[in-house]
Amino acid sequence: MEFEELGPGNWWPADWHTADRNWDYGAPVTRLPVSANSSGDYAVYDPPKRLAGIWSQVLNRQGVDFTWAEVPADSPNPQGSQLIHEELSRPLQSLVTRANTESHNNTAEVLLRVGSGSWNLSHASEITLQWLKDKNLPVDGVTIADGSGLSRSNRSTSRLYTSLLLTMQHHAHGRNWYETMAVANRTGTLERFSSSPSLTGKFVGKTGTIRGVKALSGRMDTPHGHRFFSLLANGSAEPRSRMAEILEAVLKHSFCPRVF
Repeated sequence: MEFEELGPGNWWPADWHTADRNWDYGAPVTRLPVSANSSGDYAVYDPPKRLAGIWSQVLNRQGVDFTWAEVPADSPNPQGSQLIHEELSRPLQSLVTRANTESHNNTAEVLLRVGSGSWNLSHASEITLQWLKDKNLPVDGVTIADGSGLSRSNRSTSRLYTSLLLTMQHHAHGRNWYETMAVANRTGTLERFSSSPSLTGKFVGKTGTIRGVKALSGRMDTPHGHRFFSLLANGSAEPRSRMAEILEAVLKHSFCPRVF
């Protein structure tokens, strides 16, 4: 059996910290992952070998001899080969929900590559940035270095996120998109966002966290309609509590006029 896979040099973005690669949130990004290339809290270092081991166990129990080879991705199929099984992915809504609600890095990385049509990270990032430009979203000062935000080479602005949120509010699939986000004090990375009951269920959002950096963007439901927000904190001592205070203030004093 041949496994079409990227070489190990492409499994991690180059500037991901080596320590992050030990853990499930920094697992290698491959075309043929099993359980997102993680085992419990830890990353799987050689995903093709693991996949071959799984196949070997299954086939050996059935008395079938099994040998495997790793070949470059997009290699032509051997002459005379036949499709014997096709495993479909879960629906896109489910995948985006995992990336947004749980901030699942591996899923976000795969979505960037599949969505752009390229498994070359640099090319995928360029395509994605151009897509944002084509949608007339503000990308000045924006750098896309990966899909998950684990790279410290990423650069973004709150203006981009609020513009995207507002644009998606009027998109044909906007409702589905907002349903992929975590709910304040209820689900995902926002399950324990604040001890204040006033915010519970009042907004949906996407978080982003690496050491020294905290981000939260989303949509708040207020008595005066939806309010779109994006909070980016670099080096803040208590960013989460400060963000909660800001959002509580928005909920109480949301009298700014509509702009659409």
